[in-house]
Amino acid sequence: MSGVWKLMIADDEPKIRRGLRTQIEHMGLEIEVVAEAEDGEHALEQAALTRPDILLVDINMPFLNGLDFIERLKATRQDAVILVITGFEAFEYARRALDLGVFAYMLKPVELSGLRATLDGAIQKLQTERARARHFAWAVAQIEKRRDSLWEEFLSEVVR
Repeated sequence: MSGVWKLMIADDEPKIRRGLRTQIEHMGLEIEVVAEAEDGEHALEQAALTRPDILLVDINMPFLNGLDFIERLKATRQDAVILVITGFEAFEYARRALDLGVFAYMLKPVELSGLRATLDGAIQKLQTERARARHFAWAVAQIEKRRDSLWEEFLSEVVR
């Protein structure tokens, strides 16, 4: 993909948000941090406004926790890649996150190399999905172009 992938950070701790933003900006990836949110409700608003491709989401946030935020986001954004970054190691949180289709579940403090590898994987997933979507759209367009002749061929086969 040419261009930049949009990323949003949702975490209630300003220090964590600043640290993640700084780390990501210094990685040299084709990623731009387009939004930050300190709680789940604000994260929903920002996600609707900025339509990020990748979201880094903490579980423990006020008003709407990270897992509930992800559940609501998935109702409208199936294509976003979500990375959970949390201080909670609890199995129930991890299980629910996996049930919601998150790409990765990372524990704080996040190691720079682990974050880099996870973001590389997220970008690869986005590139693959977008290429697949483009190919599917092309195939549908080709079928649409040939619809009349395909229909005639089908009817000829039925008559025979």
